[in-house]
Amino acid sequence: DWRDFYKMSQEQIEKQYKEEVKEQFKLEIVDACKKLDYGEKANLEDYEDVHLGKALDYWFCKNTFQLENEQEIKEAIKIGGAGDKGFDFFHIEDNVIKWGQGKFSKKLDHKIKKEHVKEFFDTIEKLNGNISISNTNNTEVAALKDAYGDLVEREKKGEIEQLEKVMYFVNAGEFDPDVPNGTSPSDAQKEWNDGVAKYKDEKMHDGSPNPNYDPTLEIKLVTINDITDTLIVETTPDITLEFSSVL
Repeated sequence: DWRDFYKMSQEQIEKQYKEEVKEQFKLEIVDACKKLDYGEKANLEDYEDVHLGKALDYWFCKNTFQLENEQEIKEAIKIGGAGDKGFDFFHIEDNVIKWGQGKFSKKLDHKIKKEHVKEFFDTIEKLNGNISISNTNNTEVAALKDAYGDLVEREKKGEIEQLEKVMYFVNAGEFDPDVPNGTSPSDAQKEWNDGVAKYKDEKMHDGSPNPNYDPTLEIKLVTINDITDTLIVETTPDITLEFSSVL
C-alpha cells in the first residue's frame, strides 16, 4: 500500500543523502590537500594515500578543535609522519591535551586492524613514560612528550586545573566495538575493548582496584558515520506528497 511506498521512498532518500554527504566530505578532503600544497588536482583518487591521510588529520583538527588559523592547524598535524610513534596530531589548550591517530581510504571503507588499535593505546603509555620513544628522529614527538610532562608537573604544583586528556581514533570507515549478540568480536574489536577497559574500568575482573584507571582520560572513536553526521549538504526543498484514495 502507500505506506510501504512512502517507507521505501524515505529509505531511498536517506540513502541518497548519505551518499551525497560522503561526496561532500571527499570534496573537503581534496580542499585540505590543496591547502597542504599537495597539488591542484580535481579528484580525491588523484592524490597519494599518504597525502590523503594527512588531509584527514587536517580536516579533523580544523573542525573538531575549532582551529581557524591555518598555521595552528598545520602545527597540530606537524607531528604525523616518519617516526611519529602513533601520534598523527595533537593540540594543547589550557589544561586539556588532545592527540590522536587518523586512518583514511579513498572509498571511505578503511578496515581497522589489531595493530592499529594497539599502536593507538600505546600512545598514552609513551606519554606516561612506560614505553620509550627515544628511538625516533621525529622532534615533534619529543616536543609533545616534554609538553605533556610539563603539564603534569604544573598540575602537581597547582598551577593549572586538573589535567584533562582526550585520545581520538579517527577512521574513514566503519568500526563498531559494540559487537551484536551472538557474534564473535574481531581481533581489532577485542583489542579496542581491552584498551578501553584498561583505562576506564574502575575495577579489575577480580574486583580489585584497577591501577590504570584514569578518570581524566577520554577515549573517542570517530568513524565515517560520525564524520558525515557533522556535515550538512544542501538538498532540494521539502515536497508534499498527496495520495488519492480509490473508492
